[in-house]
Amino acid sequence: MSHYEVISAEGLRQDGRRWNEMREFDCRIGVEKTAHGSSFIQHGNTRVLCNVNGPSEPYIKGKSKQEKAFINVELNFAPFSLIDRKKRHRSDKRIQEQCVAIQRTFEQAIQVELYPKSQISISLNVLEDDGGAIATCINAATLALIDAGIAMVDYVCCATAGIYETQVLLDLNTNEESDISWMTVGVLGTKGKVTYLKQETKLSLDLFEPALTTAIAGCDHIALQMQKVVRQSAKTLLSKMA
Repeated sequence: MSHYEVISAEGLRQDGRRWNEMREFDCRIGVEKTAHGSSFIQHGNTRVLCNVNGPSEPYIKGKSKQEKAFINVELNFAPFSLIDRKKRHRSDKRIQEQCVAIQRTFEQAIQVELYPKSQISISLNVLEDDGGAIATCINAATLALIDAGIAMVDYVCCATAGIYETQVLLDLNTNEESDISWMTVGVLGTKGKVTYLKQETKLSLDLFEPALTTAIAGCDHIALQMQKVVRQSAKTLLSKMA
């Protein structure tokens, strides 16, 4: 397989996966004792650490008058997370847009009306970006919120999918993201309700639905993995209390 070949004649991608295979997914919760809730996810070579604090008194002026919780999202890409070592500051316009999108996503999932005049802070740190960084951030935020005991309607699970010529590919790495058209999709639980959708590049209308359907299937797979970890953590906590 050549360096620039997305799919080989045998139907394999550069990392040996088939079109509908996901990268290895590993997640943990309760990794930071100083935060109310925390999680760490390694998805392929992409690594994200998330800390959640709150509900607490808002430190952003004017937010304390709201009758529901204000969700504050901070996103940081470590300088060493990318191959080119390019610094991405929090003031970067693209990062700010991503923070707002993640905030609106979790406004649909968190029962914000239960926490009036308070703030829930989500801090996301991308330690390594090898594709699907925002999807991994959303998944990490879900786990950290659960670890913090924040009331949620359901899990928010996120995955990526793209189109190479007419072939749909699930869960893209960074090389694939730079070569083909793709999207990031987040859904609420297993109900199929899309809460986050961002097309990173142009995608023809006839290929949009297959890519969307494939990404949602990836979200369902990730939801099962996350549920296993949450249940195991709950069992461990109960055994300590017994």
